[in-house]
Amino acid sequence: MKNCLDMVNMEKAKVIVSIPCYNDAELLESTVEKISQKMLEITSNFVIVIVEDVSDSMTKVKSLQQKYDNLIYFRNSERKGRIISLFNAWRQVGGDVFMFMDADLATDLSMFDALRRLVDGIVVHHYDIVTGSRYLRESKTYRPRLWHIISVYFNLAVRFLFRTGIRDHQCGFKAFS
Repeated sequence: MKNCLDMVNMEKAKVIVSIPCYNDAELLESTVEKISQKMLEITSNFVIVIVEDVSDSMTKVKSLQQKYDNLIYFRNSERKGRIISLFNAWRQVGGDVFMFMDADLATDLSMFDALRRLVDGIVVHHYDIVTGSRYLRESKTYRPRLWHIISVYFNLAVRFLFRTGIRDHQCGFKAFS
């Protein structure tokens, strides 16, 4: 059970939920709806930011903005890459918790109260980074064996070289303070 201070901190913290997007227009309506519903269970102080590189979902986003007044859209006309695009958008929006998740919602938001756990990690536990992982026992992932092996060894190497303690550096479900 959360204490009152945690609940107050949760409502005060501005949460930026970002969806990096590249040719994902057909996914956006369902994704924005699911994120919005789950976030309203956690806090009303959130913004959904769609960050798009090169591709063009503006028509879909404009129709979504009619329904969601907390939806912001950033589009790069040149390929910048996910991280640069996200950082540029976050600088313009400002907030306390910055998170991103893949447009296909590969991480099921209803499983393990995943979205709340990301936000709690930053707001309640004061972590700098909170990340999902495909390598937990309860995670259900379906990847070719070769990709799984490459990913496991990549993560071991990065964890060893940079002493991060993060088990899944590539997971598209992260939050930052």
